[in-house]
Amino acid sequence: MLRPDVALDPCDIYLAAGNRNDEILQGCQRYWIAEAIRYTHREAVEELFADHNPTIAGQTRKRAVLTGWPELPSIERLPPRKTLHYPLKARPSSASTPLPTSLMLIPIFSV
Repeated sequence: MLRPDVALDPCDIYLAAGNRNDEILQGCQRYWIAEAIRYTHREAVEELFADHNPTIAGQTRKRAVLTGWPELPSIERLPPRKTLHYPLKARPSSASTPLPTSLMLIPIFSV
Protein backbone atom coordinates (compact mmCIF):
# COMPACT_ATOMS: atom_id res chain seq x y z
CA MET A 1 0.00 0.00 0.00
CA LEU A 2 1.38 3.42 -0.94
CA ARG A 3 1.76 5.70 2.04
CA PRO A 4 3.50 8.93 0.98
CA ASP A 5 3.65 10.19 4.57
CA VAL A 6 5.98 7.31 5.62
CA ALA A 7 9.62 7.62 4.56
CA LEU A 8 11.15 4.57 2.91
CA ASP A 9 14.21 3.28 4.71
CA PRO A 10 16.95 1.40 2.77
CA CYS A 11 16.56 -1.51 5.22
CA ASP A 12 12.97 -1.91 4.02
CA ILE A 13 14.39 -2.89 0.64
CA TYR A 14 17.44 -4.85 1.78
CA LEU A 15 15.49 -6.97 4.25
CA ALA A 16 12.44 -7.54 2.05
CA ALA A 17 11.57 -11.11 1.09
CA GLY A 18 13.36 -12.05 -2.12
CA ASN A 19 16.41 -9.90 -1.43
CA ARG A 20 18.27 -12.36 0.77
CA ASN A 21 21.92 -12.86 -0.05
CA ASP A 22 21.66 -16.45 -1.26
CA GLU A 23 22.73 -18.51 -4.26
CA ILE A 24 19.73 -17.45 -6.35
CA LEU A 25 20.34 -13.74 -5.77
CA GLN A 26 24.03 -14.09 -6.63
CA GLY A 27 23.21 -16.11 -9.77
CA CYS A 28 20.73 -13.44 -10.91
CA GLN A 29 23.27 -10.69 -10.29
CA ARG A 30 25.96 -12.55 -12.26
CA TYR A 31 23.51 -13.10 -15.13
CA TRP A 32 22.34 -9.48 -15.41
CA ILE A 33 25.86 -8.06 -15.07
CA ALA A 34 27.08 -10.48 -17.75
CA GLU A 35 24.16 -9.55 -20.04
CA ALA A 36 24.95 -5.83 -19.59
CA ILE A 37 28.56 -6.51 -20.60
CA ARG A 38 27.37 -8.62 -23.53
CA TYR A 39 25.01 -5.84 -24.64
CA THR A 40 27.77 -3.24 -24.71
CA HIS A 41 30.61 -5.48 -26.03
CA ARG A 42 28.76 -8.14 -28.05
CA GLU A 43 31.48 -8.92 -30.60
CA ALA A 44 34.26 -9.28 -28.02
CA VAL A 45 32.13 -11.45 -25.72
CA GLU A 46 31.01 -13.73 -28.53
CA GLU A 47 34.59 -14.04 -29.76
CA LEU A 48 35.81 -15.09 -26.31
CA PHE A 49 32.93 -17.32 -25.19
CA ALA A 50 31.36 -18.61 -28.42
CA ASP A 51 31.22 -22.32 -29.12
CA HIS A 52 33.60 -22.50 -32.08
CA ASN A 53 32.20 -25.75 -33.44
CA PRO A 54 31.28 -25.21 -37.08
CA THR A 55 27.57 -25.25 -37.82
CA ILE A 56 26.16 -28.00 -40.00
CA ALA A 57 25.43 -26.95 -43.56
CA GLY A 58 21.97 -25.47 -43.86
CA GLN A 59 21.77 -24.51 -40.17
CA THR A 60 21.90 -20.94 -39.02
CA ARG A 61 22.16 -19.74 -35.47
CA LYS A 62 20.19 -16.67 -34.48
CA ARG A 63 22.16 -16.20 -31.26
CA ALA A 64 25.63 -17.46 -30.48
CA VAL A 65 25.92 -20.28 -27.97
CA LEU A 66 28.26 -19.06 -25.26
CA THR A 67 30.20 -21.70 -23.37
CA GLY A 68 30.79 -20.83 -19.71
CA TRP A 69 28.42 -17.85 -19.81
CA PRO A 70 26.21 -17.32 -16.72
CA GLU A 71 22.61 -18.47 -17.00
CA LEU A 72 19.58 -17.13 -15.16
CA PRO A 73 18.84 -19.45 -12.23
CA SER A 74 15.82 -21.67 -12.48
CA ILE A 75 13.88 -21.52 -9.23
CA GLU A 76 10.81 -23.72 -9.46
CA ARG A 77 9.54 -24.86 -12.81
CA LEU A 78 5.92 -25.84 -12.80
CA PRO A 79 4.82 -28.52 -15.24
CA PRO A 80 2.72 -27.13 -18.10
CA ARG A 81 -0.97 -27.85 -17.82
CA LYS A 82 -4.20 -26.80 -19.43
CA THR A 83 -6.32 -24.18 -17.73
CA LEU A 84 -10.05 -24.10 -18.22
CA HIS A 85 -11.21 -21.09 -20.18
CA TYR A 86 -14.65 -19.55 -19.85
CA PRO A 87 -15.17 -16.83 -22.46
CA LEU A 88 -17.70 -14.15 -21.56
CA LYS A 89 -20.68 -13.70 -23.84
CA ALA A 90 -21.07 -10.45 -25.72
CA ARG A 91 -23.18 -7.86 -23.95
CA PRO A 92 -25.42 -5.60 -26.02
CA SER A 93 -24.65 -1.90 -25.80
CA SER A 94 -28.01 -1.27 -24.13
CA ALA A 95 -27.06 -3.47 -21.19
CA SER A 96 -26.17 -0.59 -18.93
CA THR A 97 -28.38 -1.15 -15.94
CA PRO A 98 -28.25 -0.37 -12.23
CA LEU A 99 -28.51 -4.08 -11.37
CA PRO A 100 -25.82 -5.41 -9.05
CA THR A 101 -22.88 -7.04 -10.80
CA SER A 102 -23.64 -10.44 -9.32
CA LEU A 103 -27.09 -10.42 -10.91
CA MET A 104 -25.60 -9.44 -14.27
CA LEU A 105 -23.03 -12.28 -14.19
CA ILE A 106 -25.63 -15.02 -13.74
CA PRO A 107 -26.89 -14.86 -17.36
CA ILE A 108 -23.32 -14.40 -18.67
CA PHE A 109 -22.02 -17.65 -17.15
CA SER A 110 -25.10 -19.75 -17.80
CA VAL A 111 -24.19 -21.88 -20.79
